[in-house]
Amino acid sequence: MHFYMMTRGIKQNVDHYIADLQMRLLKHKIIHKGKKVDARVQLGVRPIQLWEVVFPEDELQEVLAMTLGESSNAPGYNNTDMIVENWRNSIIRKALMCKPLPKNFPISSKDPFLKACPVFRDSVSVHPIGIKEDKKWPEGHDYAGTEML
Repeated sequence: MHFYMMTRGIKQNVDHYIADLQMRLLKHKIIHKGKKVDARVQLGVRPIQLWEVVFPEDELQEVLAMTLGESSNAPGYNNTDMIVENWRNSIIRKALMCKPLPKNFPISSKDPFLKACPVFRDSVSVHPIGIKEDKKWPEGHDYAGTEML
């Protein structure tokens, strides 16, 4: 059986909650050598996570290179996978009130430090959903015209 849920909160507290779930053992009847035997099985908790990454608008190219990796211009999906992902992402985009990534946007870093020290991504699958522009501080405010991060 699978149960899907979303969490929201301070990351440290969410991590603690998940760790507590993962150490729970549940009753499980198994068949061993033809007999039903009582056993215990650890609760499996697998993340399907939605992240909001907040940054200054001018840094979009750097953030995409950092989060998606520079090779993501060729995602390697077959047509069926791409259609399903686009359909799913369009629903999530609509719920989040954001727009898709710009087409043919260069996903490469200009920052030599980022090129020298890429973000760890082993066994991590990242699926971009969309972008949303920040509101600007109103006229008459000390930060008028600046993004509200």
